[in-house]
Amino acid sequence: VLFRSKKGMRALIAGHPDQTIAVVSHYFALRVYLEHELGGQLSEKFTLPNASVSQLLYPSPSEPKLVFIGDVSHIPEPYQFQV
Repeated sequence: VLFRSKKGMRALIAGHPDQTIAVVSHYFALRVYLEHELGGQLSEKFTLPNASVSQLLYPSPSEPKLVFIGDVSHIPEPYQFQV
């Protein structure tokens, strides 16, 4: 999963310099990719809420900068799934 995620993301980043890219995927693929990009900084207990949004900036293709992770502020509170 990580190999395919990295390959796809690297192609998107290289093909769209200085552009915004939205990636929608399944939980596990996103979790594994974010864990890798953040250098293993996520706790084993960390989960991404369903329909959450995370933002990484890439000042260079090999230097991701985390802006936020697992944000659900776009979902009305009564409908937010609490992890």
